[in-house]
Amino acid sequence: MFAEQWPKVVVASVAPVVVISASGLLCLAFYNRLAAIVSRLRSVQRERLAELSASKAASVRGDN
Repeated sequence: MFAEQWPKVVVASVAPVVVISASGLLCLAFYNRLAAIVSRLRSVQRERLAELSASKAASVRGDN
């Protein structure tokens, strides 16, 4: 009786493993894309702040 149900047990135990693995890979891919976007936004903001501070320093010196 148990030998007849063995394939069903294997399928029932493998399916959640595949779903969890696929979900983990999707999360990892989305996290990597988000990290790249955040890194680029930080570098753009850093460049803006550097230009702003240089502009303020030039206006204080009167260099225009």
